Amino acid sequence: MGVNEIICNGSTPDVWENSLNWTPNFIPNGFNIVTIPVTSNNPIISYDPVISDIIIETGATLTIKPIGSMDVTKSSCN
Repeated sequence: MGVNEIICNGSTPDVWENSLNWTPNFIPNGFNIVTIPVTSNNPIISYDPVISDIIIETGATLTIKPIGSMDVTKSSCN
């Protein structure tokens, strides 16, 4: 894992903005490359986070509620 990488560990149910859902334990920001692997608790966005990049692994799920959005400068899929 690189300096700006953060991985969703899904340790708490569905809440993107909970730092316990991330390794390392902080909420992603505009400097982070976010990886969403397959987890038992899929992240759900209900506000407007900004991140640098996102990798959604095969079989993983990310949900953005109608009241939320996400600003990503680029994206990748594995």
